[in-house]
Amino acid sequence: LDLALLSLPPKYRMPLVLCHLEGQSRRDAATALGWPEGTVSGRMSRGLKLLGERLQRRGVGLPAAAGLSVAVPAGLSAETVGRAV
Repeated sequence: LDLALLSLPPKYRMPLVLCHLEGQSRRDAATALGWPEGTVSGRMSRGLKLLGERLQRRGVGLPAAAGLSVAVPAGLSAETVGRAV
C-alpha cells in the first residue's frame, strides 16, 4: 500500500492521505489543500482508481483497494503520511 500510494502523483495522493489515512473530512482536506471541495472529491475518485489499478498489479484484490479498508500498521501509516506531506 505504501509503495502504491507513494507512486501516485501528489494531486491524487494528498486527498487520499488526508481523508483515508488521517480521517479528515473532504471539507477539511479542501481547506488544508486550498482546493474547492469538488476538486478534492474528483481527485480522490481518480486517485482511488489509480491506486486500485496499482494494487491489483501487485496482487492485492480490488475490494480492499477500493475502500482502503485494509489494516495498516501505525508505523507504516505514519511513514506514509510523513512522506506524502
